[in-house]
Amino acid sequence: MDILAGIQGWFSLHDIHVPIIVLSGLREAKTNEDAGGVKDSAHLRGGACDLTVPGVPVEYLSKLALYLQGGGVGVYPTRSFIHVDDGKMRSWRG
Repeated sequence: MDILAGIQGWFSLHDIHVPIIVLSGLREAKTNEDAGGVKDSAHLRGGACDLTVPGVPVEYLSKLALYLQGGGVGVYPTRSFIHVDDGKMRSWRG
């Protein structure tokens, strides 16, 4: 939640009022498997979120999430979302 609050705060600070669309949060094991998630995914314990913000490029969102240093950040440009989690700082492209 901290990283989501940070993203929302960044936009609010710059007088940009846009919704954060949560595509996936806590997942059951079967749903995680069907989504292609890894076996020890942070989604399984509610520690991850896949999100998008209408009109904001995923490359921008991923840079913002990395700047906020809240944990892992994955960017999925062909699917137009980013993944953030509360794990160690790392980044990847999916």
